[in-house]
Amino acid sequence: MNPQDPDKKKSDLMETNYLDASKSEDILATRVVENITKIDVPEVAPKPTKDKLLLNRFSVIKVLGEGSFGKVYLARDEQLCRDVAVKVFKQPSKDKKQFEVVLGEARMLAKLDHPNIVPIYDVFNSESDGLFIISKYLDGGSLSELIAKGPHSYPKISKWIATIAEALHHAHLRGIVHRDIKPDNILFDSKGNLYIVDFGLALSEELFGKVTGLLGSPAYMSPEQARGEAHLVDGRTDIFSLGVIFYEMLVGRRPFEAKTVTLILEQIIRVEAKPPRQIKDTSPKELEKICLKALSKNINERYTTSHDFAQDIHDYLKQTDVDLSSKSAADSNTNLSAQQSKGNLSGSASSRSKISDTPGMESVCRVLESGAAILQSALVNSDKEFSLTRPLLEQHLSEMKENGPAKTRVLLALLPANPSYALELVDPMLAANPQDFLVIRQRLAPYSDILIPILVQKSTLLPDADNAMSLRIAGALAMWSPSLPLLDKMMFKLVEKLVTQDLIYLQEWAEIFKPLQKLLIHGLVSFGQDSSKSSSSRGYANAIALEYATDNERVLFHLFVSADKSKAKTILQKIVPLKDKMTPYLKRVRAAVVPSNNPQERLNSEIRKGMAASLQLALEDPEGFSIFTNTVDATSSTLVQSFVGELGVSPHMLFEKIQKETDQGTRAALVLALGDLSLEDVSETSKKQWMDYFLELYQNQPDSGLHGALDWILRRKLGQSAACDKSMQVRVQGSEAVKNWSVNLLGQCFINIKGPVKFFMGSPTDEPDRVENEKLHESLIPRSFALSQKLVTVEQYLKFNPSFPATRSHAKVADKPVAGISWYQAAKYCNWLSEQEKIPQSHWCYLPNQNGQYAAGMRIANDFLNKKGYRLPTEAEWEYCARAGTKTAWYFGDDGSQIDHFAYYQLNSNNQIWPVGQLKPNALGFFDISGNLYQWTQDILQSYGDSPVIEDSKVDIRVVDDMSSRVLRGGAFYYPKDILRSAHRGGLKPDQSSDGSGFRIAKTLS
Repeated sequence: MNPQDPDKKKSDLMETNYLDASKSEDILATRVVENITKIDVPEVAPKPTKDKLLLNRFSVIKVLGEGSFGKVYLARDEQLCRDVAVKVFKQPSKDKKQFEVVLGEARMLAKLDHPNIVPIYDVFNSESDGLFIISKYLDGGSLSELIAKGPHSYPKISKWIATIAEALHHAHLRGIVHRDIKPDNILFDSKGNLYIVDFGLALSEELFGKVTGLLGSPAYMSPEQARGEAHLVDGRTDIFSLGVIFYEMLVGRRPFEAKTVTLILEQIIRVEAKPPRQIKDTSPKELEKICLKALSKNINERYTTSHDFAQDIHDYLKQTDVDLSSKSAADSNTNLSAQQSKGNLSGSASSRSKISDTPGMESVCRVLESGAAILQSALVNSDKEFSLTRPLLEQHLSEMKENGPAKTRVLLALLPANPSYALELVDPMLAANPQDFLVIRQRLAPYSDILIPILVQKSTLLPDADNAMSLRIAGALAMWSPSLPLLDKMMFKLVEKLVTQDLIYLQEWAEIFKPLQKLLIHGLVSFGQDSSKSSSSRGYANAIALEYATDNERVLFHLFVSADKSKAKTILQKIVPLKDKMTPYLKRVRAAVVPSNNPQERLNSEIRKGMAASLQLALEDPEGFSIFTNTVDATSSTLVQSFVGELGVSPHMLFEKIQKETDQGTRAALVLALGDLSLEDVSETSKKQWMDYFLELYQNQPDSGLHGALDWILRRKLGQSAACDKSMQVRVQGSEAVKNWSVNLLGQCFINIKGPVKFFMGSPTDEPDRVENEKLHESLIPRSFALSQKLVTVEQYLKFNPSFPATRSHAKVADKPVAGISWYQAAKYCNWLSEQEKIPQSHWCYLPNQNGQYAAGMRIANDFLNKKGYRLPTEAEWEYCARAGTKTAWYFGDDGSQIDHFAYYQLNSNNQIWPVGQLKPNALGFFDISGNLYQWTQDILQSYGDSPVIEDSKVDIRVVDDMSSRVLRGGAFYYPKDILRSAHRGGLKPDQSSDGSGFRIAKTLS
């Protein structure tokens, strides 16, 4: 792969052309539903009237629905005398190959044979009318209608979800992913049988239509769909969507709800679903765990297959064994109805009638029907009535022919009368899920003396790889004999085995090993801070350690400095009562010497410093503010900016510090930090005071970094765009000199760099993802220059070229950066801008060719770097401005996880160009200096050379030709974050443009 060709790397990395709707695999996150209008959706299907025949066979009864793909009709199949659904697609005339792909897919779907997938009877391809898909007509309503009617019993909900999951599994095994699972696509026939409809046609609909909105229903999308990661979509995507439906049915609302599609997608990507029992406490704990696993943000933490999803639900149904027609989701999950209490032990209707009124029967039923959450209390009740329950239990045991959960429960209940059953319960305990394990372990505790030798012997025979049984053996011994020497030997590997367990049972595993918490906790913390381990296993270790660390300030501190946003506030709440004990730990981490020879250790150290400073500010320790003075490595200060909002730091405290601070760089960082805080609790009077103060600073403060930070908070957070624009107009009309920012006659803001400047350009050899053409060297810029604060926008470019084409990749949205620009077009714009400001033509930087065109044969003016006209920045000027004094991979530091706050790239752009100035600027005040669009520079793309110091005034000024690529910098919205590093270099030939090529303008000052 050629790193110099951004379009080539785009193709290799994305495996699809995101900006060409006709070629896209999945553009779910690129469009907004609200933007669809009638003009966007042309009529693409035939318009038969009632009783008119389609294909001379199907008599139309009525229209069932329509969209950009065409229409769906209820029709009568006159040949077979049955009602059918007819879905009609209009064949696209421009791309026959794509039509054949869809036709092939539809024929493949027609071969699916599952009782819960709507059968496709036939597929017809009509040259005149398009593609026809004939399927079973379902007249029993949709799942969305059933949801709207109110709560249903948990077993009924469980059975529906399991049925859907099994149907999905059938299709997934055949390589078909639905992509649009939602209640409206789950239909019933008149007998109540459930069917998945529109299976696999989501992609086809996109290919046939000209949809400008989201494909599918945003509320049911998976995170990978919401991010537009088509290459990650597989069967687990459908599992997430089904998890959303499951959640909705359990608690009566969806897990992700907001007023706009954009906010819904943001929640799906970033916000964890609230546990169902926190919304409706009667939700079964077992179902909550199953649901939350299906809703895991990380695709690898969901169920591997839909069959696994269904199996866990079936296991729940077997354990509870509750009549499907009984209690609803609004009822208590812990109280059995009279009908349930009289339930049959063996499942026989005849025996039910004989024993339904038997004394003690209710207690026995509770033992047999309870889930793990209430099994313990059921056993206690059985013990209290043991004289009554014993004969019933023994009778039931005698009728059991196979081992299983029911037999285990009976043995547990009979244990007080027959201790020999303890031996029979060892194997079920070692195979039980963690919830049941806790109950069985507790029940067997009185018999531990005879069981411990058995477990010790079993442990010696286990292979090292058997994590499941070895953990359960250790878990039993932890309660029965925590000082046993065998546990000391097992301790070394216990943590590594523990962190491999299913996340949904984390709390249970923490409870199981609580007797060993003092021995385990330091191993858990050490594991959690080991960057060589996977992030999921480290998170598991930290979460269990947190369960054990209530009053251990040392452990709590180390957990905090390695926590992510989802855990930091929880840990903080435990730290607050111990805050006086935190000082020595805070000082030690803040003063630690950052290792220079290991990039990962260096990054970890900076993150710990940032977390320590965040904790200081959360505890109202003003020492935390000193973190913002670090300019060479912004990793720690950037992290603090993003964390203070999560920790509930007072906005008033930050504003007071902004007022008092004298260092302008620190003030700028504080303004950006304030912008990340919620201002809901700030009074309107205070907000007005802050806005007036910030507007005055915005107009008069000479520091460009502070000016950029104020531009961001005023426009994006305080709604003061109009006031900012007015302030800039005043600046244009005035004559007062500004130290390092200025505004030209067209209202474009420039940041002035006083030269000469010398800095290190390129990347060190140990920087992750670097390529060979980024050789680290010292660069000298011998002049003062100015570079535009923001990319040239569509509005600004249209003043120069009103006929610029409005394709979808560079639509005419005024404040978006103009895209699809070639180097020649950018050079021509620079000369035009010089002309608008009446700069003498002798100071223009570009000379057209002999035909008066900006094309091959044009020239760069001699001595152009000393001229007053507008031009493109040199590559060195661009990198100096991008780095803003830093030496890290990105201008915000080395922690790539912070990139969402500063740059639009592959994972947060929704595959589209964004208006300028939406995200935070760098320390010099430049917006979008990385991401959103690649930016043209003056230079030819070539190696830097071997000189120890390279002066950028020696820019090649030969006649421009179409063969020599020009440098593009900054990366674009469709690239991964490594391409947005400050040192990365791309390039295209000057007559070429890409969907991600834009520019910003420069000029020499002296």
